[in-house]
Amino acid sequence: MSKRTPGPWFLEDDCIRAKTSDSGTVSVAVCRGWDTRWEKEQKANAEFIVRACNAHDDLLAALEGFLAAREKVDPEHLFDDAEIIQARAAIAKAKS
Repeated sequence: MSKRTPGPWFLEDDCIRAKTSDSGTVSVAVCRGWDTRWEKEQKANAEFIVRACNAHDDLLAALEGFLAAREKVDPEHLFDDAEIIQARAAIAKAKS
């Protein structure tokens, strides 16, 4: 499996781009042909993709930290607590 392009990502015109380690940029995805009937929605979708990708690593680390802290405080309820089950499912989805 290939690795994803590291961030931060940003939207520039009709292209999702990412900054590179050498202070340059690289195209991640091209959103060509904005349909004028849906242009605002298409741009909002592209902006959402950028926000989600930029937040992914921090959110995953925070959730894993939450689980680790819960394990230390309340190890008896790690398998039947709805929030723990939801957190584990979200982590698995993010890593798949």
